[in-house]
Amino acid sequence: MKEKKKQSEKSNLHNFVSNLTKEDWVKNFKEEKRIVIVLDNAKIHRAILTKKVAKILNIKLVFLEKYSSDINPIERVWYSVKHKLSTKYIENDTYLKELFRHYFHIYTTKNS
Repeated sequence: MKEKKKQSEKSNLHNFVSNLTKEDWVKNFKEEKRIVIVLDNAKIHRAILTKKVAKILNIKLVFLEKYSSDINPIERVWYSVKHKLSTKYIENDTYLKELFRHYFHIYTTKNS
């Protein structure tokens, strides 16, 4: 079980770093201004590889304080979506996904 978790963490780290290094993403933003990314304290965000890649690409990583959900806007969205979902009878995964997309869309467009 631990081996599966380690494999999953490595995969998540690989995906995160791959997204950081996508040429068009970096090139489009770098021409304008310096890139600054605000991150939570997930292992993949604090990984040595992430920091090395960010340094090579001249991306500044800013980490939120631990347990700072009050200053992380997505946490308010998650809270609202979870609250709405908790009042529903969910018959299956498909319905859950539909409801999630619906409420997530409502809260992200309302707060943008």
